[in-house]
Amino acid sequence: MIDSNPPGHSEKDEAGFGDTIKDRHAEDAQRLLQRCMTNNADRTRAEELLRLVIDASPDSICLKDGQGRWQKANAAQLSLFGLQDIRYAGKGDRELAELSPWGGKALEHGEEADEQAWQKQETSRTQQIISGPEGESRVFDVIRVPLYYQDGSRKGMVVLGRDITQLRNIEKEKLFSSTIFQSAVEGIVITDAENRIQLVNPAFERITGYSEQEVLGKNPRILKSDRHDRSFYEKMWKDIQGQGSWEGEIWNRRKNGETYPERLSIKALYDEQGNIINFISIFTDLSEIKTKEEKLRIRFYYDPLTNLPNRQLFLDRLKQEIDKCKGTDILIGTLFIDLDRFKNINNSLGHFAGDRILQNVAETIDGAKRKGDTIARIGGDEFCVLLRDTRTIEELGLAAESFLDVFDTTFDCEEFGELYLAASAGISVYPNDGHDEESLLKNAELAMLRAKSSQEEGVRFFAPEMEKPVLQKVQMERDIRKALETAQFTVFFQPIVHASSGTVTHLEALVRWQHPERGMISPGSFIPLAEECCLIYAIDQYVIWQVNQLVSQWARDSRKGTKDIKVKINLSALQFYRTDLVDFIFYASKSAKVPYNRINFEITENILMSDSNAAMKRLQELRKIGFGIDIDDFGTGYSSLSYLTRLPIQGLKIDQAFVADLEHNSGNAAVTHAILELAKSLRLTVVAEGVETEGQLRFLQRLGCDYLQGYYFSRPIPEDEILKFLARPEVRI
Repeated sequence: MIDSNPPGHSEKDEAGFGDTIKDRHAEDAQRLLQRCMTNNADRTRAEELLRLVIDASPDSICLKDGQGRWQKANAAQLSLFGLQDIRYAGKGDRELAELSPWGGKALEHGEEADEQAWQKQETSRTQQIISGPEGESRVFDVIRVPLYYQDGSRKGMVVLGRDITQLRNIEKEKLFSSTIFQSAVEGIVITDAENRIQLVNPAFERITGYSEQEVLGKNPRILKSDRHDRSFYEKMWKDIQGQGSWEGEIWNRRKNGETYPERLSIKALYDEQGNIINFISIFTDLSEIKTKEEKLRIRFYYDPLTNLPNRQLFLDRLKQEIDKCKGTDILIGTLFIDLDRFKNINNSLGHFAGDRILQNVAETIDGAKRKGDTIARIGGDEFCVLLRDTRTIEELGLAAESFLDVFDTTFDCEEFGELYLAASAGISVYPNDGHDEESLLKNAELAMLRAKSSQEEGVRFFAPEMEKPVLQKVQMERDIRKALETAQFTVFFQPIVHASSGTVTHLEALVRWQHPERGMISPGSFIPLAEECCLIYAIDQYVIWQVNQLVSQWARDSRKGTKDIKVKINLSALQFYRTDLVDFIFYASKSAKVPYNRINFEITENILMSDSNAAMKRLQELRKIGFGIDIDDFGTGYSSLSYLTRLPIQGLKIDQAFVADLEHNSGNAAVTHAILELAKSLRLTVVAEGVETEGQLRFLQRLGCDYLQGYYFSRPIPEDEILKFLARPEVRI
């Protein structure tokens, strides 16, 4: 037997572990001793009784003489060391160690353990690890009782061992569970079958403000916030009773009366007969996340200068109105207003004066709206009005003209006095001029531009002849199809550098179009059209395949910087939701023998929110294979931040719109800082794109951004040039 405690075991642990085992085991030993040392005259009967006791015991028992030689061992002892078929009587531990098929090491320590007991001249107790026939380790509680003659010489030794492996594991599990319960950051509540609180953890007390003594025996409804109606709770308990669990977001109330949001999970526990005996509730306080989410929501959906809805929120509301009015005779007007010659005001009076005028105009236009209308600032000096609940074109025209009437007065610009402003306006009408929000906004802008160019007063309604540029799109679509057939597309790469070291860690793959007649065509000129006419999928497939082939080549290249470089690829919405996406990506990487973690995919927030369940499934499939996932253009769309916490993503990319004026625009700086703080709390890496100046670089470094990308380091360049770029020393930081 090994006469030492297992790793990490202390005397304090030994004393505190299994006191019941110790007492019971010691009592057994004492009873056995009394039987061994009896002066019963009928010695034969005593020996027979002793043999029966020893053999019947499930504990291992061994009787040794004064020289440590085995005299009697029961079946449990022999089985423990594999000595069932061995003549053990008269042999010592070391002799038997050579005969034991698996317990030799433990037996070799037997003499040392015995000697320690002899030296102490008292019963000793230790916990020892003994290996089994399959190499498994078992923990035994071992008691050694030394016996002496009247003259003090050694008479014998009784060794008793009890397997406490299972009990020890149970104790460890209890300790582990208790530690988790006490140290968990989530609040935990355990109730009985009647939903009376039996136990809460410290996190519950911290989050709710109630102490354990204040809530014991009470129903958790003491936390009820009254923000949910009766049907909400009926549905919750219906799920718990029927499915055994419920999970969702709920509002509760702290002891001080403050309401707070939490993520709550309730699970029912059953006995062997299937009866509910307990409910376990685990909840997370979402207050901080919701606060950050609301701040970001305001920044994402509202213009910081005028506090009006921004373009995104305007389009969202327009879409909702379209969905509501489908199949009815209700008309929707999209009014696009642009201030005339506003650039001259900015240039002559300065941007501060320009901002004051925009605020004044926004307040004036907002004051002219009808009930239910939405006013939005969608650009520098551009405003849009959503005109709802109208029945005739004439009614729309009158409502639109009322907004232009506000420009018949002057606008106060404080120290610059009163200024006269003019505006041009165009309007598109649903369903006459478009069936989606983007088309209506585009056509309203076309009408505004026609009004501005003609310098006519009043509101210009959209007309089909304004769509002549559409013909150019048709020709462009033909050219894209031909480009796919004749391999006119190619892949450029833009470096992404570590913000601290300047090391190039990633490349972003960007498609380029080398037109045989018009030369290099900007992606902004053909990507939107390719998405619109569903050709983007073929382009994306080409990029994915080509990138994998190049990464495979680079892995075999001996030049510096190419072997371990990772590449980010953008996924379009059209491609993301194709059922064969994951299969194609997997095939492209496997065929090229490219490690999956060398490829990262970037998707936008809008892709995620269009079908959140499908998006979650698709992302999980990609991550399971090993591909990386980042959210691209973060900050330009909107997604639930509580949903974001559950996405299997590794990083965020701050849109270049926030980086462009980072040093001078407090709103952009605030959004960027908020995104970085959010990413830090979610343990996500952040790439800032569009870095073009040293000032932007330093600003982002101070904010703690992880990676940087932009023209400051390099424009997107073709493959041969990127190889030369990677061979250079680290980028200057």
